[in-house]
Amino acid sequence: MFRLATPTPSQSTVTTHSSGQPSPPSSPDRPEPRPGTRRRPHLRSALASVLALGLLIGIGGCGDQGGSAKNGSGSSGNGNAGGDANPAAENAPAAKALKAVKIGLSLDTLREERWQRDRDQFVARAEELGATVLVQAANNDDAVQNAQAENLLTQGVDVLVVAPHNAKSAATIVEAAHKSGVPVIAYDRLINDCDLDLYISFDNLRVGEMQAEYAVEHAPTGKYVLIAGAPTDNNAHLYREGQLNILQPYVDRGEIEIVTDQFANDWQPVEGLKILENALTRNHNDIAAVVASNDGLAGGAIQALAEQKLTGKVIVTGQDAELAACRRIVEGSQSMTVYKPI
Repeated sequence: MFRLATPTPSQSTVTTHSSGQPSPPSSPDRPEPRPGTRRRPHLRSALASVLALGLLIGIGGCGDQGGSAKNGSGSSGNGNAGGDANPAAENAPAAKALKAVKIGLSLDTLREERWQRDRDQFVARAEELGATVLVQAANNDDAVQNAQAENLLTQGVDVLVVAPHNAKSAATIVEAAHKSGVPVIAYDRLINDCDLDLYISFDNLRVGEMQAEYAVEHAPTGKYVLIAGAPTDNNAHLYREGQLNILQPYVDRGEIEIVTDQFANDWQPVEGLKILENALTRNHNDIAAVVASNDGLAGGAIQALAEQKLTGKVIVTGQDAELAACRRIVEGSQSMTVYKPI
């Protein structure tokens, strides 16, 4: 049966195909994000931050002009000092100040189900709050994402939310936005080497730990293959760091041998397939566990296992709780996935 561990505010949830106890809570001494950045687990927090920034922009040029209105009373700003306020005149500045926020959402890709869900929920919630969202997806191309971000700025967005393809080159997006007076929020993936206004993400170290904890619980000895995500994605490095937090003591004791530890370009499933095919060949199919950093890579790895008639015989981790992955868990070809509620 499935197991669903209820997360604390700093964790994600994990869904597995095994019975047992929930994973232990996150370590209190884990390094905090760098100063000036914040991690948040929920989409509502992200949108609240986006809208707050947008509203600040909207009211930034609307300073007091002889007084301010409070709860429908006070100066109307039309020169009728001491007289009855005109409600329509009084509310006009407020309506102008609280204009609809226009959000630019720049995504690395929409090829994966997870990002499609994020987009749909982001747009739906933003519209509930009275904002409009312009969405662009770059299909794993740095140059395309930079150009799309410039286009969003040209369209007059109040806030730019970016899930970068490349953690370093996306710094030029932040620079361009700031020149236009537009704040930037890094969504899920950190943008390096820039002065970000906000960073909102999950506890990505914990996600990697959950994957490795499941693996060692079910395969405490043997040869391991680690398939990390895109080397340009800061999260891929965090997942791997979390995995090694758990695996390294087993490696040091000689109980686990990591025979392959590779990044997969652009998180492509075909990269996961190739990495595991090569590992199986070099190790004569003697692999105990594949710690794949997301469900797409897990799917590619499972294809390689199927070619060697090893389906269900090797532990395979994942992340994102994609529908295809959940089906594979039910079928027994994938061992677990990590669900991250937004």
